[in-house]
Amino acid sequence: MKLKTILLALCSLLMCVSCQDELEQRYGNNGWAEGEGGVFTLTIRSDGMPQINARATDNEALIDNVVLFVFQADTLYTKQYQTISGETAKLELYLKSNQGSNAPYRIHAVCNMKDPEEILNRITTEQQLQEEAVTLSAPDGAFAGTYVMYGVRDSVWVNGKNFTAEGMDPGEDVTLWVKRLAAQFNVTLKFDPASDGDRFDIGAVSVCNVPKGSYLIERGWGDVAQPSEYLSRQESAGDWVYTEKDTDRNTRYFTTGYTLSLNDAPDKGEAEWAYKTSFHLFENRRGTVDEEQKDLWPLNGFPDSYRQVFKAGFVNDENIYGNTSAGKEMVHPISAFASYLKVEGFYEQRLTDTEVTRSKVVYYIFLGEDNSSDFNVSRNTRYDYVVTIRTADQVDTRLDVDVLSGLAVMAPSDVLDSHPGVVKALVSSVGGWEAEVVDPDRTPWLEISGSETYVPRTLGGINPDTAGYSYKERNGGMSNLYLHVDEFIPDVNKPEENDPSYIREGKVRFRLTGTDDVKEVTVRQYAAQMVILHIKYDVHTMKEVRDTFYVERILEKKHMSWGFPHYWSFITDDLIASGQWDGLSNTRKLYQVAVEGDKWGVDPAYAGDSEDPLDWGSVHKDFRNEKLRDVALGYVVEKNRDKNGNGKIDSDEIFWYLPANKELQLLRKELDNRYIQFDNTDDYFHSSTPSSADPAGITPGFVYYVKMKTGKDGLAWRTRPYNVLSCRRRNNEWHGSQSGGGSGGVTTDPGWNDDEAIMPK
Repeated sequence: MKLKTILLALCSLLMCVSCQDELEQRYGNNGWAEGEGGVFTLTIRSDGMPQINARATDNEALIDNVVLFVFQADTLYTKQYQTISGETAKLELYLKSNQGSNAPYRIHAVCNMKDPEEILNRITTEQQLQEEAVTLSAPDGAFAGTYVMYGVRDSVWVNGKNFTAEGMDPGEDVTLWVKRLAAQFNVTLKFDPASDGDRFDIGAVSVCNVPKGSYLIERGWGDVAQPSEYLSRQESAGDWVYTEKDTDRNTRYFTTGYTLSLNDAPDKGEAEWAYKTSFHLFENRRGTVDEEQKDLWPLNGFPDSYRQVFKAGFVNDENIYGNTSAGKEMVHPISAFASYLKVEGFYEQRLTDTEVTRSKVVYYIFLGEDNSSDFNVSRNTRYDYVVTIRTADQVDTRLDVDVLSGLAVMAPSDVLDSHPGVVKALVSSVGGWEAEVVDPDRTPWLEISGSETYVPRTLGGINPDTAGYSYKERNGGMSNLYLHVDEFIPDVNKPEENDPSYIREGKVRFRLTGTDDVKEVTVRQYAAQMVILHIKYDVHTMKEVRDTFYVERILEKKHMSWGFPHYWSFITDDLIASGQWDGLSNTRKLYQVAVEGDKWGVDPAYAGDSEDPLDWGSVHKDFRNEKLRDVALGYVVEKNRDKNGNGKIDSDEIFWYLPANKELQLLRKELDNRYIQFDNTDDYFHSSTPSSADPAGITPGFVYYVKMKTGKDGLAWRTRPYNVLSCRRRNNEWHGSQSGGGSGGVTTDPGWNDDEAIMPK
């Protein structure tokens, strides 16, 4: 093997991370006013994350609620709960003087629990607090818009003069530092091929071995038998996921990885690219390889940064590494439960001017503090990774390669929501290929094209980017095909007829031209769920109102700010009162002031980067109104389809909208009736109903939210990261059969417009 080939193999996947910064200890000169006891102010602050190539992110220190437990000796002295409305968490706490007592106070703070009142009522002893764990119902739940945090201030004395053992200055606030239970990961995946002509396209990136929970209070490493001489630090028995039996430990992790969304996607056909993604995990400390044993690693003598190539070889997981090819025989007993990223895609290598090989490749990126030896995910830590893919070679222990011949297709299997959507299929072929929608008469809602943005058929405008039922690619190689689905509004007459679990299916068939080499991809989509809005007396119209709308069920992107911070207009001010029940009208009016302003000379909130503020560009690239896309309104508008083919979302093309305050409250009732269902019903949801805004811009302004677990509404700052759900008014939609073909009809309401969407009874 030539030296160049060895170096290419070593460079096949290189992760670059910096050393971990030391966490600054910040316990300053804070204090209480003198006295025999009394009320003082306790400020809760988020402690800094140890940082690995760190970058700041929004809302990383945000505190929404605090539960305090105060113990004296082993006795609960007091406990209290408070919702935080501002940017600083300040609470008032009363403590009596304990002068002459040998028992100081210990103050425990628990922040951002989903149900803070439940833990407040249940916990009565410090032992219960020590055993308390936060568990997840979904693998992406470690961050829910805010971090669950915990902190304790020990040895707090109230003795009349010297209020703490540290002798804090009187009159200043007491500060209690809290730390996040979760770790934050920011990952950049780069393709920088070592050989000109190579191509690689990602089909999916997923996180595997995701812990289902974490202890609230951090524990030490614990007593675990040393499994190998190659470990300098054994795995932690102090983690919630740890049990002695692997069969039991399997139940502490999610069984399948969850797929990450990617941004900064490359242009079609571009050889070099960079994707970015981020995610959060609870702690998963699975051990560290002894640095002194590095001479046992293959190809010793190369720079340390290349050793990441062999990191996966230290994981004893026969399901991933079940062979003894070069490099893979060096398997050391690191726990098979270490967390890792799985990157799947097609790789095309150009060997000569005429010879090309294509492979399905899977890279395994094990997470930890360094490139080569650490397998620990620690709480309250932020990791920045840059992963560079250079080539594909099986010498890399983190790489599975399956050389392809003929035709291969890779597409995600996730069920789509009921609004219009798109699925990207990766295609690898040795020659030309063709695709068609199977039985389009039964599935007219499914179309295919070469464009990620939906381009409708217009007179004289048919081209490869135009959506249709067939597609041809004359050349071989790697390419993308986009599968477009229309909205799914079922033919039901009342909410009792909803079937939230129903999924319709369509198929796309791929064929290598002139052969019997055929592959099929199944596209699945949930039906929208009907809800009837009935308000017996609306204080704004002074009438009884009734309307019907539909709601989606998947939260495709969570924890978004509402937007419009420090923004005021006559239109948004009017919506404070008039926008309580009509989310469609709210959404269209907010869209108007976002891109146009109002007719009284108020500037738009999001003018965009192009001359035309309505020009959204492609859904995933060349998006010209980036700021609007990152807030709740832009996220919902993006779920609509360009019906007239002018390349933009016009205001009258908005049918899927952000529900109003009262519509969200109604959804809570329908959940109780079990007529509808959707993800994360215990979280906070944004409505489209704004509240007061400060024209001077001193505060970011307020918006109504609804807590789905209770149905209660409230006011929060517009920068708060809550969930977003979209709805669809019942008007002018096509009602097809459950399979998408056969019978159906069009429901029309000639008198409907966006200002009269809800008609009085």
